[in-house]
Amino acid sequence: MNNLIHLASEQKRILFKQFLLSRNPAEKFARTYFTYLNSSVVRSICSQISMTEDIFSIGNFDEIEKIYETVKRHSKNIENHNVYSGAISAYKKFLTGKSLRPMVKRS
Repeated sequence: MNNLIHLASEQKRILFKQFLLSRNPAEKFARTYFTYLNSSVVRSICSQISMTEDIFSIGNFDEIEKIYETVKRHSKNIENHNVYSGAISAYKKFLTGKSLRPMVKRS
């Protein structure tokens, strides 16, 4: 795992946005991920697990993994077709140096 987890939260936000835009250059695409990561569902679970509502402030990958697993089972996440856990999954890929699936080109 690389050292991105230890960066300041604002640096992680900037780099995560660049990470998202490298897959899809549309600003709306990146904004959507940030909206999901800033949702009440994610913020509440972050607060319960790591005493901060901001996932970007968390410097422990094990806590992010616990947040992901908890969000994945949350009824609002399931009702909304896993958008919250999907955003966290993308953030985990960013932190671990993995890439997102390539964008599907529609004809």
